[in-house]
Amino acid sequence: GASQVLLASSGKVYGDPVTLPTGEDHPAEPTTALGALKLLEESVLGRGLRAVGMEGAIGVTALRIFNVYGPGQRTEFVLPHLVSSLHDGLPLRVGELSHRRDFVHLEDVCAAFEVALKRPAPAGELRVLNVGTGRSVSVGELIDRLAALSGLSPELIQEPGRRRPAEAPEERADVSRLEGLGWKPRVSLSQGLRALWEGRRVSL
Repeated sequence: GASQVLLASSGKVYGDPVTLPTGEDHPAEPTTALGALKLLEESVLGRGLRAVGMEGAIGVTALRIFNVYGPGQRTEFVLPHLVSSLHDGLPLRVGELSHRRDFVHLEDVCAAFEVALKRPAPAGELRVLNVGTGRSVSVGELIDRLAALSGLSPELIQEPGRRRPAEAPEERADVSRLEGLGWKPRVSLSQGLRALWEGRRVSL
């Protein structure tokens, strides 16, 4: 009885982008396992609609989420790793400092799903929407911001094993299509980092 399906896809489907910010019409050529898996999920949903004759009844929206962060994220991800290490007085163990990512807060990602539900894809259509901020920041800049926020001077250890050579030097989303549906990112990186450091939810 469902009239639409929402898929949590990933900005990793684009691979190494030719243009920045990267729009939804950019070729999808993933260079990572996550990107390849998410692109396969999108394809299965799109083809599945036609295969079971549901193209006239169900719309599908694939939300290509860039680097989401927020409360409850596991510490193998970069931001919770940095924050927990700072809180515990441990060295910050990182790989590549110069790679730039589009960090979008969990609250804004949830709001994107709400907008997609309220403004559904037409029946039989596979709609793709980027979810990001349109801005990027490097890991080195994140460390500088957190050090200033905490008042600490952490030890930094670069570990080659943490580097991800298959990933692009920069990822930055063009979110104009989602903004056209009435969404916009509301949680600034400064707000999000402070909330993470203080162990609270963002209050808007």
